[in-house]
Amino acid sequence: MKFLKLGVLFLIATAFTFPKPTKIGYNFKVGSTVEWTQNVKQSMKQSIPGMGDMDTNTEVKSGLSVKVLEKTSTGAKLEVIIPKLTVDIKSAMIGNVSLDSEGDQGSPFNKVMKAMTGTPLTLTISALGVVEKVEGVDKVKAAIEALALDANVKAAATQVVDQFTAPSYFQLYFIQYPTVGVETGGTWKSSYAALVNFPNDIQITSTLTKIDGKVLTIDGDGTLTTPKDKQFNANGFKATSDITGRMAVKSKANLDTGWPSELKSVSELKGNIKILAGGQLPEDMDVPTEMTIEYDQAVKQ
Repeated sequence: MKFLKLGVLFLIATAFTFPKPTKIGYNFKVGSTVEWTQNVKQSMKQSIPGMGDMDTNTEVKSGLSVKVLEKTSTGAKLEVIIPKLTVDIKSAMIGNVSLDSEGDQGSPFNKVMKAMTGTPLTLTISALGVVEKVEGVDKVKAAIEALALDANVKAAATQVVDQFTAPSYFQLYFIQYPTVGVETGGTWKSSYAALVNFPNDIQITSTLTKIDGKVLTIDGDGTLTTPKDKQFNANGFKATSDITGRMAVKSKANLDTGWPSELKSVSELKGNIKILAGGQLPEDMDVPTEMTIEYDQAVKQ
């Protein structure tokens, strides 16, 4: 009877199946190519002393052509090209501005957009999706330096190039995966930075929501903070920021390759930008700021 009870207990125990952790990440194949399209919409409201509320809406459309050049011990080296770049700004302060890499090359900033596109860069990336290094930025800067632009436009152009060629910019295209296998419902943490002109850090907690055949569904929720004492360039003035916010992410990816097929996110930020005294500004000026940023990416393999 005792052995019978043990046998029954064994059958009951084995009747339950426990999910096995799944190792997910990028499986790079030399020569393979991926095409991204990206659309970023940013709405910003600022209360500027003496001027009142100022709304600025910006839309950035770009893409990314990626080719796997070689595998490394920890991941791969990728050739990336930004094939096209447009920026549309509608602002109560500066009016409407449209920049287009394929637009009228009589416009200085269209020339800058053109110089930024078509130049191959090399990304070093881990199998977990962490962008470690960007090489070839000097070629983009050399192309801009060769343009007949005045000093102010070149200075602004350099800031744009630094933003669109930084590892943090390219990181927005790649899902970051966990270091260990994860079950459905399992979570892991990763870091990103929003595409804004002030320093920031986003800590994301991602969840493997579902595995449907070869499709991974990954959702994320994160918080954004800014280093309060770190200065940055705000339209020629030195500034600091004290801004916080949240970011929600929804993405899908291929189980076998790790490449994402779509990625959407929404960020809501609120706080203060402090323009520091200097030049024509006799004292520090606080600029209360609210922002909403929407990312929408699609991938074609």
